[in-house]
Amino acid sequence: MTNQEFVRPSHLRPGSQAENMPFAGLCFNWQGAKNSKGYPVVWMDGKRQYASRVIYRIAYGPFDEGLDVCHRCDNPACVRPEHLFLGTAKDNVRDAIAKGRWKNPPSRLGARRALCPKGHAKTEGKGRAFCRECERESSRKYRARKVNG
Repeated sequence: MTNQEFVRPSHLRPGSQAENMPFAGLCFNWQGAKNSKGYPVVWMDGKRQYASRVIYRIAYGPFDEGLDVCHRCDNPACVRPEHLFLGTAKDNVRDAIAKGRWKNPPSRLGARRALCPKGHAKTEGKGRAFCRECERESSRKYRARKVNG
């Protein structure tokens, strides 16, 4: 695919008013189709693709398809090439944690959560991590309901 084959949204067209503005880091918000999570999508080469991946490929060339195209600006609709970077899913999670966008970050990436929602320490076992204290409490409540009918 060449640059001539790519159809840009109207606010990115050469000679448009937007092109002449000093952007100073502002996002280029995609005006076309978006998926349910707000990420721009295009139909290209017979399949639906994320516009950020297409834009990155046009701006910087081919890249490993196993990598994600991440947004420095945290704006899913942004397609400004300077705001896009390549990374793994783990890199994207680390970026979210560093920027405070991750509500309950794991203590270590790739590790199971060490605490249950009530703050008790979890135990490894039964093929999963579980909270022994919460399971005891649940069993007590179950037995009490069974006895009281």
